[in-house]
Formats: sequence, C-alpha cells, structure tokens
Amino acid sequence: MIYSFPLSMKFTGRLFTAVGVCLLAGMIFFIIKTWSFMSSSAETTGRIVDYIEADEADTDGVNKKVFYPVIEFTDTEGRSHRFRSEVSMDYEVWTFIKARESGFTNSFYKVPDIKLRYNPDMPAEARAARSFMDVRHAEIALGLLSIIFLIVGFALLRFGERRNQHSQRGPGRA
Repeated sequence: MIYSFPLSMKFTGRLFTAVGVCLLAGMIFFIIKTWSFMSSSAETTGRIVDYIEADEADTDGVNKKVFYPVIEFTDTEGRSHRFRSEVSMDYEVWTFIKARESGFTNSFYKVPDIKLRYNPDMPAEARAARSFMDVRHAEIALGLLSIIFLIVGFALLRFGERRNQHSQRGPGRA
C-alpha cells in the first residue's frame, strides 16, 4: 500500500502545528514585553506635529495611502520629545492636514490630543495608547494566527491518523 497521502498530510499537520506554536511563543513574548512597558510607563497626551505618508496594500491587495503621525509630547521634567506612531491614524492626521491648510485658525478642524504612554527613563520609547488595540495589536494578531494554525495543524494530524488507520484495515473491513 502507498501511504504518501496520509504521510504528507501528517507532515503538513506537523508544519502547521509548529508554525502555530512559534506564533504562540511570539504572542507570549509580546505580552511580556507590553506588560513590562505598561507597568513602567507614564501616561500623558501629545499633539500631532507632522505625519509620514505610506502606501500599504489593503485586504483586497489594492494600495492605499495610510498616515502615521509624528507626535510631540512633554515628559514629567518638561522636556519635549517626538516619536512616530506605530499605528496609523488616518482621521487624526486628516484633521491635522486640514487644520494646517487653514493656518490652524478654523475651529472646525481642531487637532485632537493623542493619549500616549512613554518610558520616563527613555522618553524616546513611546506608544500611542488611544485604545486597547493601539497597545496590544501585535499580541492579538499573533494570538489569532496561532489559533488558526494550531486548529488546522491538529485537524490535519487527526485526519491523517484516521485515514492511515482506515487504509491499514483495508477496504471492506470495519
């Protein structure tokens, strides 16, 4: 008998499971890193002072423009710092662009303050913290991907094992 199909299914299942475990390890690494940052960081607000425009592909593969703000904030010692957000903020940057075009005189285009967290010992280490997703987007993405890879990997392993047992019994045997 030829066992190539179940063996290749087992190999694919092991591969998916291994990738899922690696993604899970990455998620745990980012959870620890974020927890460490959140426990030692200070919260403040900053203002958008500039932006970086980038072309990124959306889910359909179509390139679209996204805007990453450059945020300025003042630390507890009164020093000013700037950083580029890891998270795109299209609406906030659009408001900033419109406000800058109007010379910051049009009250309709009020640039919002951005909630952020920074490391008081190294203020250059800062993150926008408007929402749960801003702070924990890496953990959520890695967690979802690891779940998908683990489910597919275990399903392939289980199905390959069942198929292998069925083919060893031979046709017509129960």
